[in-house]
Amino acid sequence: MSVERICGVMIRARDVATLALWYELALGVTMDVEANGGRYGILQTPGGELNIGIVPRPDNMHFGGPTVALTFRVSNFTERLAQLKAHNLFVREELADETGRFAYLRDPEGNEIAIWGD
Repeated sequence: MSVERICGVMIRARDVATLALWYELALGVTMDVEANGGRYGILQTPGGELNIGIVPRPDNMHFGGPTVALTFRVSNFTERLAQLKAHNLFVREELADETGRFAYLRDPEGNEIAIWGD
């Protein structure tokens, strides 16, 4: 069981539309999906797709706080989730949708980390 690749980056922004346009111009990412106040796109890389999301930054988030969230694709979600819990790493939320299963936690600096698998 291993992490297969990083597959998603979420960036919190005060101005979602402006930052999404910046990523379109800077990286060529078409940020064409809008949902829940955020803008999302996919960057095609030799290692696979990198999903990029620009999401609203909460008003109460202080400057210098965590603004990036990483999603790691894993080969065996159930086993990786059990490892996280065995190491007493607090999983704050587990979700499932049509794309797979997700578990969310925070690193020691407060950045959001997600694992994603089948």
